[in-house]
Amino acid sequence: MISFIKILFQIAKQVVVNYFFYRKYLRNFLKQALSDADKTLTIKDIKRMQFFSIFIPVMLGYGFSLIREKKLTKKERWTMIYFSAATPLFDDFFDDKNLDVNHLETIFVERENYQPQNSKEKLFFEILLSIKPKIHQPEKFINLCFNIFIAQKTALKQTSKEKLNDPELKKISFAKCSQSAILFWSLLNEDSTEAEKDLVLQVGNLIQYTDDIFDLWFDLKDGTQTLATNATSFIQLENDFNMELENLKSALERLPVVDFYKEKFWKWQWFFFSRTFVATKKLIELEHTNQDFNLENFSRQQLVCDMEKWSNIWRWAQNFNLKPLDR
Repeated sequence: MISFIKILFQIAKQVVVNYFFYRKYLRNFLKQALSDADKTLTIKDIKRMQFFSIFIPVMLGYGFSLIREKKLTKKERWTMIYFSAATPLFDDFFDDKNLDVNHLETIFVERENYQPQNSKEKLFFEILLSIKPKIHQPEKFINLCFNIFIAQKTALKQTSKEKLNDPELKKISFAKCSQSAILFWSLLNEDSTEAEKDLVLQVGNLIQYTDDIFDLWFDLKDGTQTLATNATSFIQLENDFNMELENLKSALERLPVVDFYKEKFWKWQWFFFSRTFVATKKLIELEHTNQDFNLENFSRQQLVCDMEKWSNIWRWAQNFNLKPLDR
C-alpha cells in the first residue's frame, strides 16, 4: 500500500507541473481560439483539450523519460502538452459530424498550405504549426502523425457488421495507440533503436487494451468490435492481457538501461496497468454467475468498472502489490 501511495504522489507532482505549464503556455491560446470560434468549437472541446494536455504527458512523457535516463526539459514538456491537447481534435475528425476525415488527410498532404474549413480544424492546424519548429525532425513528426491517421482510418473496420477474427482485431486495435506512443517517444528522442521501439509500441498496445476493457459497455452500444466485446471467455481475455504485460517486461529487459531506471519505469507502467485487473475480475465473476452468457443482456452497471469507487481503488492497490504472473 505504501508503494501505491508513493506512486500516487509522484503522479500528483507531475500533474501539478503540467497544470502550471498549461496555465502559462496554453490556456490563453485556447481561450482566444474559443472566443473567435464558430459553432464547431465548444467549451466542451476546450475542457477535453485541457484534460488531455495535463494527463497524457504523465504516462507517455514522464514514463518515457525514465528509460532514456533523463528528466523532461522545459521544451519537451511544452511540446508534449501542446500535442496532447491536439489529440482529442484529431479523434474528432473520425467522430464529429462537423469534421471530415478527408480534410485530415489533406492537412498532411498540403501541410502549411492547407486552408482550415472551420474553427475546430483551424485550432488543430495551428497547434501542429506551433509544434513543428520546436521538434528535432519536423518532417518525421508529420509522417508519424500520418501513420496515426492511417491506423485510425483502418480502425473504422471495427464498426463493420462482419466479425473480425482476434489476430486481425488485435492488430487493428493496437495500431491506433502504439503509433501514438511512437510519436510521443519521437518528441523526446531524435532516433530510436529497435529495442526502444519495441518497448514503446508495447506500451501503446497495453494502453489500448486497457481502454477496450474499461470501455466494453460503451463499445457494445456503439457497435464497435474490440478484444473485449468479442471475447468468448473473460478468463482468456485476462490471460491474454497478462501475456501482453509479460511482452512489455521482456522488451524492458532487453534495453541497455541501468536497473534503477528499469525498475522505476516498470513500477510506473504497472501502476496504470494493474487497475485493468479490477475490471477483468468483475467480468470474470459476471461470467461465472450467469450460465446463459450474453453481453447484450447485461446492464451498464454490470459491465462498467467504476474506478472512482473506494472499493475498486482498494482492489487496484492490492493488485499493484502483486506481480503480474501472481494474478
